[in-house]
Amino acid sequence: MVDEAIRRVLGGDRDAFRVIVCEYQDMAYSIAMSVVKDELIARDVVQHAFVRAYNKLAQFRGDAAFSTWLYKILVNEAFRMLRQQGKDKMTCTDPLLDLVREYDPRDVVDDQQQRQYYVNEALMRMPPNESLALRLFYLEEKSLKEVSQITSWSVENTKVILYRARISMRMILHDYFKMEKQSFDL
Repeated sequence: MVDEAIRRVLGGDRDAFRVIVCEYQDMAYSIAMSVVKDELIARDVVQHAFVRAYNKLAQFRGDAAFSTWLYKILVNEAFRMLRQQGKDKMTCTDPLLDLVREYDPRDVVDDQQQRQYYVNEALMRMPPNESLALRLFYLEEKSLKEVSQITSWSVENTKVILYRARISMRMILHDYFKMEKQSFDL
């Protein structure tokens, strides 16, 4: 379906790009949020990335999957936006107290939803490169080589970032659960 949409766009059918946007918009937003940590900025990143992809679609050679090519544009746009905003070091300095205040885990309907919530909150508190690596590798199920292509990191650097990201995730979740337990003990 996406391959056909690409052919149609390259043939002059501008409306066919909607198929591509519909196919990738959710994951694009998720990846953008991993990097910029702000909903409005993430929406801008996704919009700019899709415009850039549309304008450069003729340059897509098919050496890698289309999603890899698109996510590379998206990641570059997200980090460009971070630099523009002066937020290269976006990390949460509050030790997750805001999370405990705004969320009561007893309200969660099921375990799957609760796990998803914890993972997303931890990703939001991680450095952009680490949350991006985890999201691409585990949630988008990209290979190390694909993550490397998308991010322009070497495969070795990708492995190091994934290792650090897993440690960060573990520490954030550990701190969160420790604080959560303390808040329920009160």
